[in-house]
Amino acid sequence: MLGSAKALEALHTFSRLQESLARRHVIDALSAGLEGANPQRLLRRHVRLEGHNLRVNSRHFDLSKFNRLFVLGGGKAAALMTLEVERVLGDKITEGLVNVPDYLTSIPKPRFVQFHKATHPLPSVIGAKGVEKMLSMTRDRTERDLVICLLSGGGSALMPLPASGIRVSDKVRVTDLLLKSGARIEEINAVRKHLSAIKGGRLAERLCPATVVVLIISDVLSNRLDSIASGPLAPDETTFAEAKLVLKKYRLWNKIPENVRMVIENGRQGLLPETPKRGSKIFDRIHSFIVGTNRDTCVEAARFLRRKGYRTTILPERLQGEARHVGTAIGSALVDGASSRFRASRLFALVGGGETTVTVKGRGMGGRNQEVVLSAVLRLAGVQGLAIGSMDTDGIDGSTRAAGALASWDTLNLATRRKLKVESFLKRNDSYHFFEKLDSLIVTGPTGTNVGDLLVALAAGTSN
Repeated sequence: MLGSAKALEALHTFSRLQESLARRHVIDALSAGLEGANPQRLLRRHVRLEGHNLRVNSRHFDLSKFNRLFVLGGGKAAALMTLEVERVLGDKITEGLVNVPDYLTSIPKPRFVQFHKATHPLPSVIGAKGVEKMLSMTRDRTERDLVICLLSGGGSALMPLPASGIRVSDKVRVTDLLLKSGARIEEINAVRKHLSAIKGGRLAERLCPATVVVLIISDVLSNRLDSIASGPLAPDETTFAEAKLVLKKYRLWNKIPENVRMVIENGRQGLLPETPKRGSKIFDRIHSFIVGTNRDTCVEAARFLRRKGYRTTILPERLQGEARHVGTAIGSALVDGASSRFRASRLFALVGGGETTVTVKGRGMGGRNQEVVLSAVLRLAGVQGLAIGSMDTDGIDGSTRAAGALASWDTLNLATRRKLKVESFLKRNDSYHFFEKLDSLIVTGPTGTNVGDLLVALAAGTSN
């Protein structure tokens, strides 16, 4: 996949540079998990062409019943999803446009679908222009049209189209404040849906009465259709009132632009239409399929570790909440496991996925995965054979060039010798510079996929 071969090579090279067996196996497990999130591989499991029928799982769509076939969408995994859809459908595609991240520099050019580069994590006017082109392309849609919509994590920022009365710059301001506030992704989406002309089911309004097949790679813990990419084709259960409550909860109401407050307040008072809800007829022709999730990457990482002889547990609870609290808990669980009855007979490992949050209080540089690993360093100290690594499967952790970071039982000793205090870096939210100084950043570059975060923690004994 785009970036995957490069990313895997980078991970394996990083692995060879490490001294301990534990570090090598963490990186190799992360590599296996990343390959499990390959969008083309994921779609091949679910989508195929059988004669004139497009088959998605057990559903069939008779292409002979449609006059035109459009491909639309956006997200971090959308480029590779598009290439796979083109491989399946070829010249049956009439036209298409998909918004993809502007930082993907080596995208193979599709034949029938146009890639429109947009920005992430903050939306921009260029992304909005791409959405406008999508809507213009399908403006005379009928019941004889089929639209395949490709969505993945990052789609919310990559497919912006502000509601009337709101500028893209206003959405940028609100999104930036929410990202730094520690708000959960569901809370962020509740706000973004009510500032958008297509999120929260409004794209379904725009595409009706066409038949729409939605192929989704999820980066959301719950895999809820109304949360992934802010649910442009799903009924929305949130309201203007809830959007206001989120902004109040994180003390942002008085920090957002005045015109945004006015739109939300007008919506709350019923002066603007709510997002479409469950039961609306506009969803009768919407058919949504989740073709990839965080579970896929966890399963592949666990499968690698089990082949290596590790007693491996995929954590039943998704990783969420404050990154530093999660890191401390995982570190403690790893140490406890190292002294358990299982330690005497078998190697063991923990694999987890999800998406934590960071409440930014310092002026440092980092990302949630790096902060998870940094907060585990003190727990792992001195217990030989332990290692932990965590990465964002899109290859970009926070606002840094790193995908994540790696630490082991001797990281604290190395940091102490270099006069680096873990607590000070945590206080400044400066995990990036901590691991940079220790050559323990995981750097892959953009991977072309996105199913959230992957964490691997293991006890590999004392062999090198």
